[in-house]
Amino acid sequence: MSTKVTDNTAKSQLQFIQNHQTALDAGEYQIEIEQTVKIDDALDKFSANLTFVVQGDRFTLAPQDIHAVFPPVGSLGDHSHILPHIALEWSTLPWERLVHAGSSQDIPWLALILIHEGELVGRDGQTGESLIQPGNTKIVTLKELQKPSTNTIKWPGITLEAGQEPDDKVSVIDVPKTLLLEILPTTQDLSYLAHVRKISGETENNAPLAVVISNRLPQKDQSSTAYLVSLESRYKENGEFDHQNATDEDSIRLVVLKSWSFACSDPKQNFQALLTNLDKNTLRLPESDQAEANKYLTKGYVPLPHYLRQGGKTLSWYHSPLAPGENSTSLGLSKLSVRSADQLIAYNPNNGLFDISYAAAWQLGQLLALQDKQFAISLFNWKRSNAQKLAQNNQQALFPHLFTDNNGKSASSNSADNEFPNDIKTWFEQLGLLSGVPFNYLVPDEQMLPSESIRFFWLDWFWVESLLDGAFSIGRVQASDAQEDSKNNPLTSKVKKITGFLMRSDVVSGWPDLQIDGSESSILDERPMKQNEKLKILRQDRLSEDVLVCLFDGAVRTVDISLKPEGLHFGFNNDDADELWRELRKLDGQEMGDWKVQPIPWKDETKQVVNINNLVDAIKNELKTQNEIEESNAFTAAQFALQMIQGAEKVRLSIST
Repeated sequence: MSTKVTDNTAKSQLQFIQNHQTALDAGEYQIEIEQTVKIDDALDKFSANLTFVVQGDRFTLAPQDIHAVFPPVGSLGDHSHILPHIALEWSTLPWERLVHAGSSQDIPWLALILIHEGELVGRDGQTGESLIQPGNTKIVTLKELQKPSTNTIKWPGITLEAGQEPDDKVSVIDVPKTLLLEILPTTQDLSYLAHVRKISGETENNAPLAVVISNRLPQKDQSSTAYLVSLESRYKENGEFDHQNATDEDSIRLVVLKSWSFACSDPKQNFQALLTNLDKNTLRLPESDQAEANKYLTKGYVPLPHYLRQGGKTLSWYHSPLAPGENSTSLGLSKLSVRSADQLIAYNPNNGLFDISYAAAWQLGQLLALQDKQFAISLFNWKRSNAQKLAQNNQQALFPHLFTDNNGKSASSNSADNEFPNDIKTWFEQLGLLSGVPFNYLVPDEQMLPSESIRFFWLDWFWVESLLDGAFSIGRVQASDAQEDSKNNPLTSKVKKITGFLMRSDVVSGWPDLQIDGSESSILDERPMKQNEKLKILRQDRLSEDVLVCLFDGAVRTVDISLKPEGLHFGFNNDDADELWRELRKLDGQEMGDWKVQPIPWKDETKQVVNINNLVDAIKNELKTQNEIEESNAFTAAQFALQMIQGAEKVRLSIST
């Protein structure tokens, strides 16, 4: 069963699916094939046995298998009303194994448990002494896990499958029995704590994600650590967790596939507060007390050391392609014949300093082209082939009588193919959007982009032209080469109006699924941005863990930043008095402010552990009261996810005109 929520603004559809089960469970299978051949009255039988193995993740997850976690790793926001979750790229993973032999495949074998700061998470296997560091995992080998453990740490033992070696390393955590039984979901809870999420629409159709949710809230003003643990074959047939007769003094070992820590302390560290409190400006250094220097600083320049060929030292001005304002220069380099970077160095006799911005761009373009050996060879071969065709056409024009066919008629002239091959064209298109340009060329001084800041800019197209021409200069040695390049340069000389922003913030690292929209209009109210108002996004990339660049085709004046549907999280509504409740929705996704579950049913309120099964019953009862579902309707993990998901947060940054 699936439940859908439609976002009309983004023209995309978020779909919740109960589960995504595999056709075959992980394990070893045998196929017996028998064939009978009858010739006259004689029967011959032929048979064969084939063995094959279905493998699935069991003890570890590769980093690329994890789409996102929430709360973000190392975040400090107010997450006290949020149920942590992890989104997995492999949509069938939570249902590939069983919690006990014969259990329903609706019950996932993975659970996300939460350990609060100060809670004991294990005991030393040798001394039995408590380990007091929260989040303390151990690395062991599979050989150590093959045999059951009967000491103070309880472990049932495992049988290795094909592809698993005794020396393989895995992470484990030893949790005190008294704590684990308080926070561990029941099998009924587990069936609601995992689902599949898929987003599709006019502009995207992404692969489905498996999502595993915790049943415990983070503790306010403390750190917490979330663990994705394996519960394979850890439950009894009656649905109880098999703690192997552990005493209250014993610990229970669990395999950990992923863990991360975060704090629940600073309300200014949530998504909306981080974006609202960003330091907003253009990309430039602060003003100085010197008027002459400020003429350059206001244009985004920075002073850099310059070493002269004769051994002398001076300072030169440099600005990146990300300028505070529009560059009025309309001259395209395709009209020039630049043979070296020195031709683009500008000198100001009034202050005796050089401007090396465009020379640096040209030199960088040449170096990037030379660095890509395959591209450089392809470009040189294209130039040589094009030159040969041009020479042939010139000869044919000068001496047409020498170029005749068998009938004495002049052969038709073939013009040179001046179009780039697709691979060369794609390379230049990407370079034109600054892909591959080192970060220090974009932000030459760290003061220009401090932590928790956003900097808007215009793309200096003459800088980009210099970059492209430097790359196009491969094979440009003699003056004649430069003239040919000037005549036959297929690179566009049309000045493009491109704007954008750089953002350096914990939002970039903590929320990887940012949805960004830009408009040329200054939208000062809260109305949704219309589809025909949105600018085309030419590039949206993370340049580092916490730095994002976004380029728009046009002059952006309003930017909306929100979460994509796959980045949404789960939790409860809360108020200033820290009262929690759950506001419910219709099955079509429409929020209903007067439909709610309050109070929240707890398994252990002091431990902040939610009784998921009772919460589901409360949600069902409210929906039945509102005539949204029938008494006989089944309630699935997909419907639970729909009711528990938090609304998308959006922050608008607008430049008034």
